[in-house]
This record gives sequence, C-alpha cells and structure tokens, in this order.
Amino acid sequence: GEEGYREMGRKGGLSTMEESGGERAAREGIEIDESKFKTKS
Repeated sequence: GEEGYREMGRKGGLSTMEESGGERAAREGIEIDESKFKTKS
C-alpha cells in the first residue's frame, strides 16, 4: 500500500493535495490510505 502511494506521489498523482487525499486516491483507482484519511478527518 505504502509503496503504491509513494509511486503515485512520484508521478504527481497524490502530490496534488487540492482534493482530499481519499478522494484523490479513489480517483486514481486506489483504496490505499483511505482509512488513514478517514481517521485524520
């Protein structure tokens, strides 16, 4: 999960925090840190 997160961030997928992290992740087709984002919110 974390590896995919970093890989997407490297591509600029999750580095754009204009959207909520969970929303961005879902948009990219990932479900990685959705629980982490939910606990953060």
